[in-house]
Amino acid sequence: MAPLTEVEVDSLLFTSLLPTAATVLINVEMDDAGTLGDARCDCSLSALGLTRQISNIFSYGKLTGQGMTLIGGDLLNILENILPGRFGGSPTDYQIVEREGEQQTEIELRVHPSATEASEDSVKEFFLSELTNVYGGSLSRRNWVQTNGLRVVFAEPYRTRNEGKTHPLHLLGTGERQRTG
Repeated sequence: MAPLTEVEVDSLLFTSLLPTAATVLINVEMDDAGTLGDARCDCSLSALGLTRQISNIFSYGKLTGQGMTLIGGDLLNILENILPGRFGGSPTDYQIVEREGEQQTEIELRVHPSATEASEDSVKEFFLSELTNVYGGSLSRRNWVQTNGLRVVFAEPYRTRNEGKTHPLHLLGTGERQRTG
């Protein structure tokens, strides 16, 4: 399972095998996942014996919607401190959900209905302005405004099935819709 989600992933672990490597790595995880399989090509690398490849690579430790990459830890301060400080509620009342939609990755800022009486537009505009304070945030803001890639929804945040916990970042699979609670 990917941290902060209920999505099963094939996490990629790295080990350095060369004695000349500058750093020794043994099963180092980089919050990326993918599928290891046979390479199906007649290229020179295959001729040298490199017949394995990684496909379907994605990150589960970063928000990577629409080609933008935001580090999850950078978003936590906005979700757990800044938004509740501005609009009310608690840190568990705000959640970013990323899902693969039919046309593009969908980014949803879920706000618990009891957290605030502010409008969706005011929460969205404030969130986008705060986003510019994190690495990659200005570009993400510009992209999401142009593509209408971020929407604010007043609904209970998704919870984990087993523990009933609310995580600040939540990943849904392609076409997957979950119910809260």
